[in-house]
Amino acid sequence: MSPSKIGHMLPKKIDDKALAVSIADALKENHQDVISTIKNISYVTGISPETIAKWHKQQNPPKAAHLLTLSGHYPSVLKAVTEIIGWPELWDAALRENIPQRMQIRLQEKSAFYRPRGDKSVTPQNPKDAVFCPPLHARQLWFLEEVRKGRHVCSADLASTWHITVRTAKRDISMLVTAGFIQFHRSGRGGWYELQPKPRKIHKMPIP
Repeated sequence: MSPSKIGHMLPKKIDDKALAVSIADALKENHQDVISTIKNISYVTGISPETIAKWHKQQNPPKAAHLLTLSGHYPSVLKAVTEIIGWPELWDAALRENIPQRMQIRLQEKSAFYRPRGDKSVTPQNPKDAVFCPPLHARQLWFLEEVRKGRHVCSADLASTWHITVRTAKRDISMLVTAGFIQFHRSGRGGWYELQPKPRKIHKMPIP
């Protein structure tokens, strides 16, 4: 095995100060639009505000249990950890599996503070399907995740969860159907939405 490959396999020494800086930066990145960073991290993770305040000020890095907790909640922290341990390829794999988007949706479900204001849109981070994916906003990502979990959600659920009109919710779902992300499975007088095997190619998709 070549020295370059051996060097890549052996992790570099992890410095506490560098770790403290990386985690503080990652937490701030995930809270650019949140008024009370420390309060919301504490609410989501159950970690005391006093401990989080020390991380925020770069006074010390999180201990192992806290670091794992943060990595399981915040995409920016997970990314920082993969870079710290010398395996950024793990983050690339996470992007291919849409893990950051799913983590963000889980944050939105847990706290309204993490729900974007307005209709900020994103494109699903899956390179093999990139040409097929129109831009989706947070409500549509949430609906897709609920369908992926096998839940029989409808426009009324989308409307009540995101505090929008049923008409807007139906438009959001209609765009997902048109793009080929989901399909309606009819059963008797009712039915439910389920995932399509692969989205159809869309050249242009309007963002609401």
